[in-house]
Amino acid sequence: MNVSVALAQEIVEQMKQIINQEVNYMNQKGVIIASTDPDRIGNFHGGAKTVIETNQNLIIEYDQQFTGTKKGINIPVRMETETIGVIGITGEKEEVEKYGEIIKKMTEILIKENYLNTLSFQKREQDRLLIETLRQHKQWDEQTKTQLSLLDFDRSLNYTCVVGKPSSYFCNQEHVYHGLDHYFTHNQSCHYTVLQDTVYLLFKTNHAATVTNELNKLNHFLFHELKLNYHFGISPVENLAVTIYQHFKQAEHALTWALVEAQSIVFYHDMDLGLLITTLKTEAKTAFVDKMLGAIPEKERETLKEILLTYGANNKSINKSCETLFIHKNTCQYRLNKLKNYTGYDPKDINDYVKLYLAFILDD
Repeated sequence: MNVSVALAQEIVEQMKQIINQEVNYMNQKGVIIASTDPDRIGNFHGGAKTVIETNQNLIIEYDQQFTGTKKGINIPVRMETETIGVIGITGEKEEVEKYGEIIKKMTEILIKENYLNTLSFQKREQDRLLIETLRQHKQWDEQTKTQLSLLDFDRSLNYTCVVGKPSSYFCNQEHVYHGLDHYFTHNQSCHYTVLQDTVYLLFKTNHAATVTNELNKLNHFLFHELKLNYHFGISPVENLAVTIYQHFKQAEHALTWALVEAQSIVFYHDMDLGLLITTLKTEAKTAFVDKMLGAIPEKERETLKEILLTYGANNKSINKSCETLFIHKNTCQYRLNKLKNYTGYDPKDINDYVKLYLAFILDD
């Protein structure tokens, strides 16, 4: 593993601020690639070469004891089982020796942190390109198949497409990414990407129970960590890889219905009325809602929607609706009459109720 010059320079400057000594970083060839003494950058350091070969700390007793050295201490920097470089502190032995182990540990922590961040960024970019490719191609020609193979997509596996969005608008993409990265750190069962606050997930399974369990845990994690309550739409769970483009579309329809119904998870194959509503064109929805609800004052729309949906959920029972909403029977009757007066449609009539119900659902 090679440490970049930029990272090495950042490390030696941070270390100098802590111990107030000149600090050098040497690569595996014994070359000083970063230093708080600019004149030493690029020079060969014979002591560092010895440290690389022996994997042992080395005290330099006097200047030029080894080629290009000054008195001080040089310590091997390791990543897993590999010695990847040497950190050196210039100064009197008694002064610098006490800093050796702590500087070594701090350097290794900074390098590992940078390495993990780089891996995370690389996975993000790879998953983004993979999911974008799958969402953009209805059919796969040879070029697309080659591109998918390079992006670690295994066509022999079963996949399930999921699209998620929080109930309240939230646009901090990095915030959501951080949460997903944290959750999936030790879980390679899913490719994912984020567009603003919308997440696109590709699970490497077609078992509905597995996907449901994973999403419930993810939703709990996102709420606990980010205070975001996500809703998820899930594609049909079938082994038809060539339909992944369509599966993402179906997952988006399921998500739309999950938001309308305020459900955490909706499977596309469980949708009924939602199949119709989520595929209507925006122009048609707007025209229908305006026709049905346009006369209702905005400040009263939520109250009248609540009474209508509760009335329907209780099989058009006034008494049960009153119990659900904790209101008086006269209040319930009054609101239903107001809805009829505003719209011209009577909630007590089954045909009119269905029209009003659809209008309120589409208004979301």
